[in-house]
Amino acid sequence: MNKLKTFIKSIGILRISLLVICLLAVIGLFLPYEKSIGDRREFLISNPDDYYLKEVDYRNKDVVDISIIENFKVYKYVMNNIKDDDWYHDEATINYVITIVLVVSIVLITLFVLLKKYKLVILFDIIMAISSLLMNADIVSRHVIPSDTYSYGISYYLFTILAIIIIILSVASIIKRRKEGKKSNMEKGKIINSKKDNKDNTSIKINKNTVIIVSAIIIVLLIAVIVFLLARTPKEKNTSNNGSSNNNNSNVSSIINNQVDLTDIKGSSFDELKENLKNEEKQIVDQLKSDFEALKKETDTVEKYKANKDTVKAFYKKIEEQTDLFCRRAKEYTVKYVELIISSGKSSHDMYNDVDNIIDDIYNGVLDKYMDHTYNGLIDDMRDYYYNDILDDSDNYSNYSDYSDTISDEYKMNSNCSSNVYKKISNTSSDIYKLYSNISSDLYRDKLSDAQEDLDEFKENIK
Repeated sequence: MNKLKTFIKSIGILRISLLVICLLAVIGLFLPYEKSIGDRREFLISNPDDYYLKEVDYRNKDVVDISIIENFKVYKYVMNNIKDDDWYHDEATINYVITIVLVVSIVLITLFVLLKKYKLVILFDIIMAISSLLMNADIVSRHVIPSDTYSYGISYYLFTILAIIIIILSVASIIKRRKEGKKSNMEKGKIINSKKDNKDNTSIKINKNTVIIVSAIIIVLLIAVIVFLLARTPKEKNTSNNGSSNNNNSNVSSIINNQVDLTDIKGSSFDELKENLKNEEKQIVDQLKSDFEALKKETDTVEKYKANKDTVKAFYKKIEEQTDLFCRRAKEYTVKYVELIISSGKSSHDMYNDVDNIIDDIYNGVLDKYMDHTYNGLIDDMRDYYYNDILDDSDNYSNYSDYSDTISDEYKMNSNCSSNVYKKISNTSSDIYKLYSNISSDLYRDKLSDAQEDLDEFKENIK
């Protein structure tokens, strides 16, 4: 016990407190920054092993809550794999840099606390605070949080609070060192007259008063920041327009109601199945593109867009529904491929070679094409048409608030649709690849019965 007291005294309670805060900052990088809510949280928890984002090996259980470090991995992937002129690439690059600055500032704060360089601690603490606030501002501006699926996690607030505490402790440490230095000089006889003694005492008293005042100001600011952050409950926006239903004529209604008629899956060869699936993908995409062209005519001004905003929202939903349809069809065609292979009567070796058709025709074939036509095509075109063109001129609005709300809501709808379409296709690709891998392994081992079991299990999970 005495050794512990001696150790604490030698290190100093203020420095120990600063090191604890640094440890909390490091832990904060791995604590929830985004927290899933509502139906999304229930879905993620109930389907823990489904792929959420295959490219970074994230399953649903990994994204129930998302940390800064987990976001960093996604930013790194997007930055290295998405084309440079894509807006996701730019967003990812910005956040990748901000995250690095945040991490490096934490490391340097810890280093300078150990070296007792408290002025440098304050400098990098300010950098840490700024990088955290920039990260927060960016993710809110992109409507990632708060949204219908994710809200604020503890790390969203943590670094601002820690930064203020670090400043308080650092200032206190600087004042304490000055007082100890003056006391040491007095003990050595360098201060030799009572006049100087009185002057120093007065200085110390002034320093004490300064500490109290500065601490009080900082505490007030801390309370204000906490109250502000906790009070940031987003207002529900009334996105409907009075009388908008009356403005939706038959042309607009047909945009949402148009559906693609798909027949039963047919084909007695890989080439026939491949051609039929390509045609279905083309039907779905062509219908969506045709619908968008019709929608553009009804939303080619700000006022017409606002009047038909619910229809635009419904069309985004339709894109997601058609993506669900196509992904299900891709899985059903995959089943037909495997059934054709298993029933071919060929040797296991030949059947093993035929399984590669799934990768060539579906995994790297129509799924990639659909991704290009929707995620990289139609949804990008909608963002360019609405967000970057029709809605982008603030002079077309009665006030800035109207402009901000309208363009922000469009950004959010486009971003959510883009994200959901990407995840649906990614998850489907992952499921098909897993079946391909299992079937290949079964046939390589000449286990036809195992291949049938894997196929039956896959069929049961098609939604």
